[in-house]
Amino acid sequence: MADEKKQKTEAEPAGKKAAESAQEAKPVKKRGKKKEEPKVEKKKYVISLGSVYSAPRQKRARRAIVAVKRFMAKHLRAEPEDVLISNSLNEFIWSKGREHIPRKVNVKVIIAEGKVNVYLGDEKIEKKEKPREKEEETKEDKAVEAEKKDKALTEEEKEFKEDIERKKREKKIKEMAAEKGAMKKGIKG
Repeated sequence: MADEKKQKTEAEPAGKKAAESAQEAKPVKKRGKKKEEPKVEKKKYVISLGSVYSAPRQKRARRAIVAVKRFMAKHLRAEPEDVLISNSLNEFIWSKGREHIPRKVNVKVIIAEGKVNVYLGDEKIEKKEKPREKEEETKEDKAVEAEKKDKALTEEEKEFKEDIERKKREKKIKEMAAEKGAMKKGIKG
């Protein structure tokens, strides 16, 4: 028993030293507002689509798309709904029709913000800029803009517009007359 007590007392200081050194090793968190950049990973894969050939001919292209999504979901531990396939990859799979799909596909994968974007291997990737939010315009602003446009129109343009509107009205009148004539004769259209 005396030996056990000695071991416990000797173990406590060592444990305290380890805890103190672990606290010292922790990095000090800096306070301040820094925007964290989203973590973006890029990877390349070769996906074999040979197993899709066991599907009925008419369903092969659709099944190939599903196979690509499943492959990416499995290898990147993502949900199949979060896997997005580029238009060029889709067109490549469908290029020979729905029955004759490629046996292999080289793809590039970019993982960002929980989404998995899959591109064709040699496709150039363009970053899309987020659209700016439009300021809401009131009805008054729209009316003022319309008045400015009307003032800017020359007399020739005004005459041209009036001529088009007149032709539309005449066409509508002719159609109505034709319908009335057809109804008198008993022909339904």
